[in-house]
Amino acid sequence: FVTALVGTMRFWRKKELHFIAGLLMILGGAVGAPFGSALNGLFSPQLLTLLFALLMCFIGARMWQKARKHPAKKTTKNLKENQPISKPWLLFAGLLTGILTGLLGVGGGFLIVPALIFSGRLQMRQAIGTSMLVICITCFVGLTSHLIKDPSFNFTIAGYFSLGSLLGLFLGPKIARHISSQWLQ
Repeated sequence: FVTALVGTMRFWRKKELHFIAGLLMILGGAVGAPFGSALNGLFSPQLLTLLFALLMCFIGARMWQKARKHPAKKTTKNLKENQPISKPWLLFAGLLTGILTGLLGVGGGFLIVPALIFSGRLQMRQAIGTSMLVICITCFVGLTSHLIKDPSFNFTIAGYFSLGSLLGLFLGPKIARHISSQWLQ
């Protein structure tokens, strides 16, 4: 949660965050996650692992295919808040992301960024920034839910993970600055 919050603020300051697209993904995901969670118990761990691997291959292939057909431009131009986005597609993408998150126990950027690129037509850097907002809100809700259910949360371990991920949050953009959008894509 801490890293996503800091990341959200950083991308917001750089105007690389699309609030409306993020909120639509959050709304769809909030509806889909409980359904995915309910479906999770119906499958064996081995089948869930296989589904996860297939999902990773599918998303990777789609991103690679898109990058080859339509290479990302060397622009930092992002969609403005009032520029048209596909709201129904973003809601649907959020719903699917929520279902997959609940079903497979995964989520985060590897699902959200491609969904924002394909459904919301955001540029790569803006999709990454917007995904931070989605992850921030999702993590906050998840953490709060777990704390209500079991207040014996290990904040020490979470702190170590937060420190490591904050380091990546600050180093990642410095490295990405030297990589073209096409390669990032």
